Amino acid sequence: MTASGWAGVTTDGDTAYVSFNTHVVAVNLSNGTERWRYPAEADPKITFYAPPALTEEGNLIVGGYDNVLYSIDSVNGAGTPLFDGANGRYIGGSLVSTDRIYTPSADRTLYPLNMNGQLLWGFETDEPLWARPAADPECN
Repeated sequence: MTASGWAGVTTDGDTAYVSFNTHVVAVNLSNGTERWRYPAEADPKITFYAPPALTEEGNLIVGGYDNVLYSIDSVNGAGTPLFDGANGRYIGGSLVSTDRIYTPSADRTLYPLNMNGQLLWGFETDEPLWARPAADPECN
């Protein structure tokens, strides 16, 4: 990897998921080997910097610099676009709850989605959103 931005990292057990430049990569933490990469071949139109978020079902939710939110199987690296309704890049990671995904965009909007990528509503801010949302576990 060359230094051309910042990497997003999420870990789960013995695997680190790294989003950096043209790929999201799963790395075995016990020996440093690559398990898979998405996409398999680099596409210069798709780059990643937002840290992946892991769902209870084992999918990684990661936003691209191409304004698309992706869902990637954490076991085999198979991925698909999940939501393409943002008008800005994804820099901050998504917050995943049991049945919702809250994803911030540089277009100044927080996008709450269901797990199928359907937009539930939107919350606009005055500035671009570059950080992962936080949740208060005491809130109902």
